[in-house]
Amino acid sequence: LKPGDSATENKLSQLLQAQSALETTQSFYDSGNFSKSLEYIDKVVLVFSSTCNKAKLLKVKVLIADKEYENAIAESGFLLKEDENNLEAFLLRGRAHYYLADHDVATRHFHKGLRLDPEHSELKKAYFGLKNLLKKSKSAKDNASKGKLRMAVEEFKAALAVDPIHLAHNVHLHLGLCKVLVKLGRGKDALDSCSEAFKIDEELVEALVQSGEAKLLTEDWEGAMEDLRSAAQKSP
Repeated sequence: LKPGDSATENKLSQLLQAQSALETTQSFYDSGNFSKSLEYIDKVVLVFSSTCNKAKLLKVKVLIADKEYENAIAESGFLLKEDENNLEAFLLRGRAHYYLADHDVATRHFHKGLRLDPEHSELKKAYFGLKNLLKKSKSAKDNASKGKLRMAVEEFKAALAVDPIHLAHNVHLHLGLCKVLVKLGRGKDALDSCSEAFKIDEELVEALVQSGEAKLLTEDWEGAMEDLRSAAQKSP
C-alpha cells in the first residue's frame, strides 16, 4: 500500500468496515436479533463487500433461524449458482427444505454435499439425523396402525425428541400421539398432545376432533361438545 494511493486506501477502508459490520452482524445473530442481523448484512456488509461469501452464508443462516425458509432457499440457490461445489450452501439449502418438511428435497441436497465431501461432519449429522427422524416417525405410525398402542406412544415420543423445533413435521407427530392416547383411554395425556398440535396449527380440524374425544374421557362434557361442534363447522 503506497502512501497517498487514495483508491487503494478507500478499498482497504471499505474492507475494514465490512469486516467490522460482519462481526456486528454475527453478534446480533448470536443474541437472537435476526431482523437487525439481516439489516446489517444487506445495508452494510454486502454494500461494502458484495462478493463476501461468508456474509451470504450468514444471511442464509439468519433467514433459517428467523423461519424465513423460502427466502433461505432462494439465497442459497444464488450461492450454488456462483459455486456449484459450495458445501455450506448445500447444507443450508437442505436445512431450509427440511424445516418445510420437504424431506425428499432436503435429503437430495445433503446427499449432493456428501458426494463432494463424504466426511463433512455437519452434512453427515443433517443427513443421518433426517433418516433417523423418518425411521422413528414411520415406526410410530406403523405400530399405531397395527394396534400396538403402547409401543406407538413410546415411538412417537422418541420421534418428537429428535428435533423439537421441527414444527412442520412435529405437528403430525403430536396429533398421532394424541390419537393413540385417546384409544388407550388416557384423556388427560391426550389433551396435552392435542394442545401441542394446536400451538403449531390452531386450524387443525383433526386435533379438534381428538381434543373433543379426549375431553369425553375426562368427563368434560361441555368442552367436548364445544370442540366437536367447532370441528364440524370447520370441516369442508
